Amino acid sequence: MRRFIFYFLLFFLLTCGIENPEAAIEFGAPLGLVSYRSNDSIYLTFYGFNNETYFEGYNVYISVNNADLINFSILGERILSNQNAVNKPTIEVNPFSDGPRKFVFEITSNYYVTTNNSEAISKYLIDGTTYFFTVRATGNGIVSRKFSNVESNTY
Repeated sequence: MRRFIFYFLLFFLLTCGIENPEAAIEFGAPLGLVSYRSNDSIYLTFYGFNNETYFEGYNVYISVNNADLINFSILGERILSNQNAVNKPTIEVNPFSDGPRKFVFEITSNYYVTTNNSEAISKYLIDGTTYFFTVRATGNGIVSRKFSNVESNTY
């Protein structure tokens, strides 16, 4: 009798129409991050491809310690596109499906980052300091766990 109940429950669970839960979709990591210095700015270039409907853009992170950028609980500081873009990705992009695109982002000597309480603060690039950068896709309040390569540049 116990065997019958076990097989009945097993049969019921397998055939009751409950589908396997769909795995969370992870954004594609930006590829080929390169940094170079020109005219008192640091430029970052990379390729990205994300066609998810909830994709919003890319966040650029900066740190003087490269270990901060690969630790998801730290992430470094998120650079803003301007002082008023606290709740927006660094690089705003609509979802696209036409293949990888090249992105270029300029970090000027005076740039803005977010704080833990979502405020913009002004920072300055300091001569002789080595900065590390990485880029992550974001959308719908989700920051991708996958990230681009970590790139460095001395200002």
